[in-house]
Amino acid sequence: MIIKSESRKSIKIAFVVISAFIFFILWLVKDNSFYIFLTGIFGFISLLEYVAYGQTILELTATELKVQRKVMLNIISEDFTIELKNIQSSFYDKKTYDSWELYQRLAWELLFPGGQSHLVIHKLDGKKHKIIFNGNETELLNLQKELPKRIPNY
Repeated sequence: MIIKSESRKSIKIAFVVISAFIFFILWLVKDNSFYIFLTGIFGFISLLEYVAYGQTILELTATELKVQRKVMLNIISEDFTIELKNIQSSFYDKKTYDSWELYQRLAWELLFPGGQSHLVIHKLDGKKHKIIFNGNETELLNLQKELPKRIPNY
């Protein structure tokens, strides 16, 4: 079973780049410094989203869970495996905002949702792995059903 996090929001990035291009044309025509300022802001936002995008791939085999995390234009890559016999429990921590937080971050969250959700896996040796995963929640819950659950004996 292989699941991937959400892909890059190409439509939103295209909207921001087109807006930056329109403001750039307006700056050329009207020679108003406000338009070049808006062009810079929109260009920076689209570049930031393009560079900061990260993708997580989870692959469940018969003996292990393979995790691949690629961020920063695939320059930073994190690959590790967790053997199923070492997993104690897991849970999915989904980041949600209350109304005040959403009010403060509304424009940014509409363009580039950044609510970090995590799959947390506890191992038998007491360590835990916190895996950033923003993807299809039902696929992740199906993967989580396949992971072993062991109650520790004290």
